[in-house]
Amino acid sequence: MTINFITRTDQEGFLASGDYRYIRGSNGDYGGAVSYGHTGDGFRVLASFGFQHRSELRTTDRDFVVQPYPNNPSGGYTGGGNPGNFDFNGPFVGGSVFSTDLGCTGLGGFRSQPGSTADRCFNNYGQFGNLVEPENRLQAFVDFSADLTDRLKFNATALFGHSETRITTSPTYLPTLPPSANAAGLAVIPAGPTAGSPVTSLFNVPSYSPALRDYCALYGAAANCVAGQGASAFPVLFRPALLGGNPVFAQRPGDDRGSAFSKRESDSVRFTSELRYAVTSDIDLTASGTYSEYLRVNEGTDTFGDLFQNALAGFGGPNCAYASTASRAGLSQAQLAALAGTNGCTFFNPFSTAVPANGVSNVANPNYAGTRNPAGFSLTPGAGLINDLATINNFFKTTRTTYNTRLLVGDLVLSGKTGIRLPGGDLAFAIGAQYRRNDYSVRYNAVSNLAQNPCPGTPLNPNATCTPQTGALGFLGTNRNNSVSGDIKALFAELQVPIVDALNLQLSARYEDYGGTVGSTFNPQARARFQVTPWLALRGGAGTTFRGPPAQQLEGNLTALQIIGSSFRAVDINGNPNLAPEKATTYSGGVIVQSGGFFASLDYFKYKLNGPIEGEPIQGIVSA
Repeated sequence: MTINFITRTDQEGFLASGDYRYIRGSNGDYGGAVSYGHTGDGFRVLASFGFQHRSELRTTDRDFVVQPYPNNPSGGYTGGGNPGNFDFNGPFVGGSVFSTDLGCTGLGGFRSQPGSTADRCFNNYGQFGNLVEPENRLQAFVDFSADLTDRLKFNATALFGHSETRITTSPTYLPTLPPSANAAGLAVIPAGPTAGSPVTSLFNVPSYSPALRDYCALYGAAANCVAGQGASAFPVLFRPALLGGNPVFAQRPGDDRGSAFSKRESDSVRFTSELRYAVTSDIDLTASGTYSEYLRVNEGTDTFGDLFQNALAGFGGPNCAYASTASRAGLSQAQLAALAGTNGCTFFNPFSTAVPANGVSNVANPNYAGTRNPAGFSLTPGAGLINDLATINNFFKTTRTTYNTRLLVGDLVLSGKTGIRLPGGDLAFAIGAQYRRNDYSVRYNAVSNLAQNPCPGTPLNPNATCTPQTGALGFLGTNRNNSVSGDIKALFAELQVPIVDALNLQLSARYEDYGGTVGSTFNPQARARFQVTPWLALRGGAGTTFRGPPAQQLEGNLTALQIIGSSFRAVDINGNPNLAPEKATTYSGGVIVQSGGFFASLDYFKYKLNGPIEGEPIQGIVSA
């Protein structure tokens, strides 16, 4: 589809405007613009600048959005939150029954089936999001034209646009990638043919963890704790933070809920120029060029699973002397237990006892360790009961992806009247050539780059291996830097054939060569209109159209979140160098009736698509 914006050409002097829209629950939307235009002797100029602002509107600013779980269980609820769900019997003991953190309801969660093996704590993450994100946009535009000679005219434009917003979301995501064998404190299978091997499909809170011991002492028999056993957590049944908000973001200006928010910034520029030369009074030769560039920066937040497991085991924090795999090599479980929480190492408490209050309602947690002063345990942040920012910052990472798209287009067109006169008028034509170059690149920071962190264990062991290479992030997925480009050459022609006053025929054709394995495509079209009577006209046509694959669909890959089953998963979407342009054969026919003030039309269209470019249905593949 082509959209043609025709800018104002007749402005003389300055023009300024502004607006404000009141929106209940937000600070409103507002904007302003100023422009200047002038026409002189053989030249014209127009310059303009605009700014727009949208204010944040939270989901909690509309009472119909966040509903109680029984009213709308699909309305932003997850069974993998914080408070989460744990197996307090140790790994593969007693059927590995996961039960809810008993602080669930006190923090505003919904406990589904108390006393049942299907007991779960459901958290609402929707209350931490926004209906409208805060956004600023600005644009600057200049349009200049001049008559260089009687026959030669010049026109140029320059456009700059900038937008900045953010994505406000759940305080943390699910750590869907389990820890690797490089992490500390993993549970050990107690019996069987693989006895003594670590369980790397679960996160584990070791039995020596102060948080686990305090939790079990607080809730007693109701906690289902087993003496001497750790607590296991399945990757999709809990997360580092949710109902209490994320302490990292609670310290930043912009959101007092503790929602995680990630920057989105876009910059675009476009330059055009055109030289139009009047070869004769009826024929023009036009040379034009366009350059555009679009730069987008996306940030995200996610968890390094192995660093998170380390913190659960008392080997967290940025200064832990025993964080790496090599530093713990050869140490027994008893030795590890003695070293946990020492030599700069800190604990992370994954239970509800670490949460002071609900981040949205601010309702205090009656069982927060910091107000209970439990006997025998230190209340120093990072010692096991109260979480500190340094420990969280060590495993909670910011991803940054930079996308850059550049397009260069050059056209040379000869058009006008042929000098051949038909009964219906002059035979007109246009012939031309076009060159297009498309460049696309994507760059990832070290956190989300497979070249720097190819495996879950890489942050702890640079020599860690894994197949496939999934990266170290638990939810968002990772990828490699990529850069692709494509060159397209085209020839085109068009004839306007006014056979008689009542019958007009339009013929056109376009040839494009994509090179490589994509090849080329040729597409003709014919359209006709016949004025049967002054009030009745018939129109119709047939032809072929096409859409060529952009360079980024031919090679390389990108990672995107898609819903697989009932949860989001990181999916790698790979390019296919064997793609060919998709084509469509089109037919149309119509009737136009116009008499006085009455107008009506009836049209029929038929499209036959051949070789559509489409992505494989990931959900369908998984289901099959």
